[in-house]
Amino acid sequence: MATLKANVAKLNEYVSQLEEERQSTPLANDIFEAAWYWRDLGQWVLDKNTKVNYPARAAEERKLLERLREVTSSRTLDERNRYERVFTTAGAVLDAVAEVKPSEDGHLGILRIIRENFGFFETDYGLTVLDRQPTGMKFSSSAVLIELTYAEISNQCCTFGPASKTNEVFWPEDLLFLYGDERYRDVQNERLLQSHEELEAWFRFLAEIWRAHGRDVLTNLPGIFDRLAAAQAQRDAEFTAAMDARYGRHP
Repeated sequence: MATLKANVAKLNEYVSQLEEERQSTPLANDIFEAAWYWRDLGQWVLDKNTKVNYPARAAEERKLLERLREVTSSRTLDERNRYERVFTTAGAVLDAVAEVKPSEDGHLGILRIIRENFGFFETDYGLTVLDRQPTGMKFSSSAVLIELTYAEISNQCCTFGPASKTNEVFWPEDLLFLYGDERYRDVQNERLLQSHEELEAWFRFLAEIWRAHGRDVLTNLPGIFDRLAAAQAQRDAEFTAAMDARYGRHP
């Protein structure tokens, strides 16, 4: 960690220097922005930020570093020397970042929480885990895509929709509204999730919603997403009317 800390500090100095000339050429700006992110990535490791998939990020940033290094290879000797020290330091930072293994349980235990509460997606309905990150999972079948993720705001933790239309997005309150469950009024209101315990309680509740009302979505019942779209539109109209009544419609 001492070596990483020293390289992050060195990269921070380079970022300050690069910022002064970032407007001189598009390449200078690209290298400045890349170095800024590489510095932050290293600092996240030092800060023990558990939201990041460090090996995956490092692999992607390594590709960018090599592309930038290749572009600068045709520049003047002065430019090459100036940028190479940035690339060398960044490479050392990325090497250290790549060695950081994300927690099996994820940020604030979110992956364990999802595994414990939503295992029935796989065992009962045959969904598979499409993607797993320190902040959440994506489940999918040939027809349905469901994303469960850490968020500080409760209504950002779960979205779903047809796998064939990724721009068509629904929320748990749409399920509740569709099936006449009055809890949709409470669920659509934002609440802060600031601890493991609050996340655990919220995701346990989300699992209850899916167990009670999710079968038609999870089995891709014909017409289910059309019904959800209609329910969502009706719920949105109701919510807008309620806000207008409470705060008054603005001109």
